[in-house]
Amino acid sequence: MRIRPAQPDDLPRLMELTREAFGPSAWSEALMRDILDAARQRPWLQVARVLELEYTPPLAGSFGGEAIGVDSPAAHAELPLWLAGYLIMQIVGMDAEIQSLAVDPRWQRHGFGHALLADSLSLAVNRRLHRLFLEVRASNLAAQQFYLHRGFEIYGRRTRYYHSPVEDALLMRRPVAPRAG
Repeated sequence: MRIRPAQPDDLPRLMELTREAFGPSAWSEALMRDILDAARQRPWLQVARVLELEYTPPLAGSFGGEAIGVDSPAAHAELPLWLAGYLIMQIVGMDAEIQSLAVDPRWQRHGFGHALLADSLSLAVNRRLHRLFLEVRASNLAAQQFYLHRGFEIYGRRTRYYHSPVEDALLMRRPVAPRAG
């Protein structure tokens, strides 16, 4: 597993992930392209990071159109990387807002969301930021629990913030550095 800055070539896979994760309320391709451009041009303001995994093909079957087996040279070749998740964060003054975090549904609950969040916290510590903020759908209990278990607290609500379907957002925050005591 590795986490790296998102690149323009990642756009098609990022769009697949965002559509899988957010359905009708997913960001448009134009917006995602703008975010990737901003992250490249102004990395002190916009962060776009992706998590890659080595893709392990089945021991027998096909891979990339080529039939392989356990003793096939292709079975022992360098494994391709698979973009399994991403995190988008915007820096605002001495704080940061996590705008989007998504992990391929097949790889959820394997610690990859936590790895992306830890990466963003490390970046925030290095930049001496104070707090992280985010919004989460009121109905998304799994995401709320994920963030609560990682030091976030709910501090407010935005009525009818989300569309497709219309729903409230819970506002969450956490200090970048752990609280003393």
